[in-house]
Amino acid sequence: MKVTASVLALSMLGFCAGPPPQPTLTVYDDFVRAEQAGVTTHGELVEGVLVRLGMQPGEIGRAQVSLVSGPETLEHGLDAYIRNRFLTPMKATAEQLQDQSAGVVSQSQGASDSRVVDALFGRHEWRGALEGELGLTAGADEETFLQALADRVSQVRRTDPQIQAARSELLAAGQEASESGVARFVSAGNNGELSRTLERLGVEVDPSFYRNWLADPHTTVVGASEDGGVVAPLASPDAGAWLAADGVNVPLVIDGRLEEHSGSSYATPQVARVGHQGWLAGVPSTELGERLAESAEPVPGGEPWVGAGILSEEGFWNRVR
Repeated sequence: MKVTASVLALSMLGFCAGPPPQPTLTVYDDFVRAEQAGVTTHGELVEGVLVRLGMQPGEIGRAQVSLVSGPETLEHGLDAYIRNRFLTPMKATAEQLQDQSAGVVSQSQGASDSRVVDALFGRHEWRGALEGELGLTAGADEETFLQALADRVSQVRRTDPQIQAARSELLAAGQEASESGVARFVSAGNNGELSRTLERLGVEVDPSFYRNWLADPHTTVVGASEDGGVVAPLASPDAGAWLAADGVNVPLVIDGRLEEHSGSSYATPQVARVGHQGWLAGVPSTELGERLAESAEPVPGGEPWVGAGILSEEGFWNRVR
């Protein structure tokens, strides 16, 4: 009888307790093959920042957002490649936001003209095909090639009807999510080296060239700084960053190994974690980004890269209290 009573009591306790609470900090990222041995996805690296800062894995939700659909190829032409780089993450992000419960979202991903140009510029094996697509003669100099490539990417992003439809869908989902109590933090990008190359060559780019089109008016865009309170060399300029956090040689423990990773990908979850703590403390989701920016440590002259400045957790809590 004692065993039966104990089992009944445990059963009743489980029934009363109900399902575990859903995480209120969700990472939007690529987790495909995350369960496969020997594979560490980008999403897991971002989670690693949160875990290093004291969060438990069970406190972190996951939402799958792929950056591309299928293998990257020029088989269907350059415009199709560009379309895929914008369309896939935009649509996936909008779909996730439509089902997102109140809380904080950290998304270390982006879709920008600069990211597409950087990816294509680095594919040396595609150079001949790209020159043909751009109407250039073989062996075009770097300035001519990059100017034509930047112009083409920006033109497709501005005019493609599928991209525009996906952008409208994302804006609507972002508006609804914000009204439902969701605060979202998105990375600014890591095209600092590309920006210096373009400037050196005299390549002119669209005013929104570095903008992350996964963000919406309710999103806090996070850039990268480094030790010493300065802009990280990898930081993208004019990407709409509100503030920044350390994004250079960020230590992570992955599968028992200590690694260091750099990028705004690893700055974003640092800001999102503080925002999440503020949300748990009762700060309205619609005010989190603004309060974090207001309490940031300014970087004179660094505004195009880090916005209002560098994350100050102490300053944020002083304002909250």
